[in-house]
Amino acid sequence: MKSKYKTKYSIERFNRKNARMITILSVAIDLFAQKGYELSTTKEIAINAKCSEGLIFKYFKSKANLLSTILEKGLSCTFSKTALHIQNQENLANILSEFMQWTLEELWEERKVFQIYYAQLLQGNINLTTFRNYEDFFAQHKKNLIKILQKNLKKQILNESECENIFLAINSFALNICILNSVHSCQSQENIFKKGQDFIKVFIH
Repeated sequence: MKSKYKTKYSIERFNRKNARMITILSVAIDLFAQKGYELSTTKEIAINAKCSEGLIFKYFKSKANLLSTILEKGLSCTFSKTALHIQNQENLANILSEFMQWTLEELWEERKVFQIYYAQLLQGNINLTTFRNYEDFFAQHKKNLIKILQKNLKKQILNESECENIFLAINSFALNICILNSVHSCQSQENIFKKGQDFIKVFIH
């Protein structure tokens, strides 16, 4: 039977390891988003994370494994927040306004991870499993909007094609302003949210 002292030591050691891994992941995300995956080195990550380069390989085996861990963890964090509920709302503009706000919040929070993903996707460096996981995320996002529209719009019936077009418009805008534009600008979160609401007003009219 383990003593309480050994148990406490094991927990503390686990917490230290977890903290070091989080630091390495955080530094790698910043560097991959700023400089690109190819131009960022594990030596540079180690210096900024204040750890040895060997520790990175101990936790992640390779730079490629570090990248895949970042992409999967970032997506899993976003997936955990994909349950938007809009109740008793029959105004299309209000529904889309809430959905836009929710979409922007999700993408903004993990924008660096999505920047890394799309940069690698454009270069053909994304494995099939990761690609399918991201496609599943957006498919689930679309289903959520269609379900919300069909549940709340009692008098204004939209067919699935119209719902899909609405989703594509909102999602394309959100991806562009949160991920593509934010790489080259210093837009604040508040400014991006305001632009999202302005987009909905123009889209509705």
